[in-house]
Amino acid sequence: MFPSNLSSKVIGVNAVRISLLISLFWYLLCLFSSPGHGSVVCNISFPPGSGIRKLAGELKAAGVIRSSWQFVLMTRLRGDAHRLKAGEYRFSDDMTPDRILDKIVSGEVDYQKFSLPEGYSVYQAAELLEQKGYFKKDVFLEKCRDTALLQRLGLKETSAEGYLYPATYNLSRGGSVEQLLEQMVGQFNKAYATIEAGVGAGRFSRHEMVTLASMIDTYLNKGLPPGPIGNPGRDAVQAAMNPAKTDYLYFVARQDGTHQFSRNLAEHNRAVVRYLK
Repeated sequence: MFPSNLSSKVIGVNAVRISLLISLFWYLLCLFSSPGHGSVVCNISFPPGSGIRKLAGELKAAGVIRSSWQFVLMTRLRGDAHRLKAGEYRFSDDMTPDRILDKIVSGEVDYQKFSLPEGYSVYQAAELLEQKGYFKKDVFLEKCRDTALLQRLGLKETSAEGYLYPATYNLSRGGSVEQLLEQMVGQFNKAYATIEAGVGAGRFSRHEMVTLASMIDTYLNKGLPPGPIGNPGRDAVQAAMNPAKTDYLYFVARQDGTHQFSRNLAEHNRAVVRYLK
């Protein structure tokens, strides 16, 4: 028979081993299995400078992970504690903790898509944004006239009208109007830079070129409007920069995506009656 003290040691060692195996099993269960089947979905905000403990606590409270302290442990063991990216995230309880962590490390924030149709004015854009529940119309319009913001975006004009490029944008949930305007103006600058300079480049400034591209009907007044009356796309700016050599002076939309061109005002008025009234 073994001495009693040896038996106690064996029992103690085995108990420790069993405890470690149970802890390891529980850790692996939490790491590689999801707590649910997708019935729980939540949006989690992870602001800049936030700690991993707070994030883990919110994930646990939302029901998308089983253990907050094990999530923290996993994050530190992987060396990801300082690689987490701020943003708005969407998680569900059918995601494993390692997948959740991968999403935060890679910055897979939850986006809302916003499409600005070509030719829309800032007022129409503001109404569309409010309809979709993204931003209040007045807030968006105020930012479009914010002198400090416009200067930061490289615009000397008093409004962002004409420089909001028509395209589809990814807007993170909780994102700001400033972030959206930065995307829009930045996309305009990229598109404008790719347009080949034409005869219009020597006759008009960039602002006048954008104004010309945004025009649809200005024949009641001499010259160009004070500024753009909408936000033109690349093709419209290209056409203004490189106008075709014709004797057409007027054009009107046919409501099918095409235009009717006229050589004089009388022809144009007949086209307006035919296609717009």
